[in-house]
Amino acid sequence: MPEETLQVFHPLAPFLPWPTQSSSNGSKRKGQQLSPPNQLPVRCRVAHCITPSQSDPEYNRLAYTHTFAGNPFDRGDHARRDEDELKKMMRQSNARHLPFHKLKPLVSRNSSAELGWIGHEFLDDLPPEAGGPKFLGFDEERNPHFAVDISVVEDPSPIAARLPGAFFEDGRAAATDVPAQQSGIIAQARSNLNWHASHRFCSTCGYESQSHRGGLMRKCERCGAEHFPRTDPVAIMLVYKGDKCVMGQTLARQGSTFYSCLAGFMDQGESIEEAV
Repeated sequence: MPEETLQVFHPLAPFLPWPTQSSSNGSKRKGQQLSPPNQLPVRCRVAHCITPSQSDPEYNRLAYTHTFAGNPFDRGDHARRDEDELKKMMRQSNARHLPFHKLKPLVSRNSSAELGWIGHEFLDDLPPEAGGPKFLGFDEERNPHFAVDISVVEDPSPIAARLPGAFFEDGRAAATDVPAQQSGIIAQARSNLNWHASHRFCSTCGYESQSHRGGLMRKCERCGAEHFPRTDPVAIMLVYKGDKCVMGQTLARQGSTFYSCLAGFMDQGESIEEAV
């Protein structure tokens, strides 16, 4: 696999470490041109990430979109801070809700695979412990979109039946079939709902916390502590020599034909290079 076969505009390039660009005798390395710190590219063996100037129309746009990336929604930070307005948006005629049952999204498979967005009417039949919709953001027409955890519902088939040809499916499997941008929506919605389900209680005093800002945070009504979803960075690498590479397989997938690049979580205070 040749070097620099991918080009990705990386918005974090100005903040990432960059090796010295001069040789031992002080001359520039061949093919590398010194740039201001905010324009330095991020290089690795198989990928070339570049940060164009902000005047470039392609600034911060991915030239190559990875699975679970490319989410098209405007996250609507300003709208999140108005709890009353969020409650109104949930019931608007143009509101779109994506139900999840045990972290499996509703997927429509008619002419092609699509996320199964439905209206707000089913919310009236959900028990209070369902937790309510979590705001994902606005599409280009400013239609509000929400994710709803309906895991407390024993039989979710009546909800799925609201959209002909729709079923609850494994998120990873669905991400390979739906349009690329929708896989980013799956990642956002699924991780957020999973966080709410596993972090119901305040880690400071143990009291049950409540969802705020459309699900972006949880707040303890007793001690006032605010809690936000954690993000765990991982290092994913492709080890190769010539036209051959090393692939791995987890214990859970032994016996299958599913292989992947080597990967692992980064520890605190560990750089990407050290994790590799």
